[in-house]
Amino acid sequence: MAFKKGQSGNLKGRPKDAGVNAIRTAILARSDELLAVVLDQAIMDKDASLALSLLNKVVASPKPVSEPVAFDLDPSAGLGSIGEQILIQVSEGKLPLDSGVALLGAIGTAGKLREVDEMAKEITEIEGALGDKLKK
Repeated sequence: MAFKKGQSGNLKGRPKDAGVNAIRTAILARSDELLAVVLDQAIMDKDASLALSLLNKVVASPKPVSEPVAFDLDPSAGLGSIGEQILIQVSEGKLPLDSGVALLGAIGTAGKLREVDEMAKEITEIEGALGDKLKK
């Protein structure tokens, strides 16, 4: 019997517990032991790539973290001026490029949030003015 294109051969579908959960549970229950066995085998075989691959799967790789950087910034200036100050700090080498990019992105987001706040305030004022006119 030939299968029809786009139609599963198993009309009942996959069983609810196809043994995957049982296998995962068994592996987790013995993970320390299994790790030791596989790591020992990798060491005996002098297979550094296998050992490294295994460790990368088991131990989470640390994410790169930028060190805090202090620099002069006039917080009373507008967002555009603050952005220019950040660009100057980057160009003078006082602020790493990746930190400058992140800060400029944050300034852009802050600007959009300010715009939303201003629009909400204006809408409230317009609704208030229209409400007063409609009441008359």
